[in-house]
Amino acid sequence: MRQSAPLSEQALLLLLLIDQNTRRADNGTIERYWMPSSSRGGETIYATGETIVVSGSGVAKSLQALAKRGLIGQTSHMRDAMSKYAYFITEHGHCALEQQYEWIARRKAWHVADIQRRIEAEEAEENQDNVPQLQQQVLRSELATIKMTTGNEKKYSAVIVDGRRVQWVGIGWVDERPATPDDYQTLPVAIDG
Repeated sequence: MRQSAPLSEQALLLLLLIDQNTRRADNGTIERYWMPSSSRGGETIYATGETIVVSGSGVAKSLQALAKRGLIGQTSHMRDAMSKYAYFITEHGHCALEQQYEWIARRKAWHVADIQRRIEAEEAEENQDNVPQLQQQVLRSELATIKMTTGNEKKYSAVIVDGRRVQWVGIGWVDERPATPDDYQTLPVAIDG
């Protein structure tokens, strides 16, 4: 089946109206067709009293375009002057409607999948913010006084040793307080090695 170009909103509405009003007998002859009401300016009145309005300056052009594409046909068995305005849906018209519905369904599925991907990305980003950062570690041997005075004091001005925050003061380490969770995220932890 050949993929047809998407229909405009007005053309789709017209094709749906014509489809709803087309009835074929078992032998294939058209028993019911759609005809725009000239006296009501584009309204279609059903036997149930329901009225559907197809308005806009392009109605005639849309009908011509649908007929040219073979999606609708015009009755030829009527003898009065209105027969040129009586339309029925063709098999190609049914196929075009099915394609349109499939296209809409695919579009909705794509949109839902896109929203799902965005939500998952936002959740992953939020979860990344909640994951504790890997702690920086430093060997205790790097914190020895001789190592600190030969350059390490620029790297390690404060560290966590045995659960306590300690500060380098130029000649040695001063115990400040117990380490807080924030300290564990920002300061290196001394390890044996």
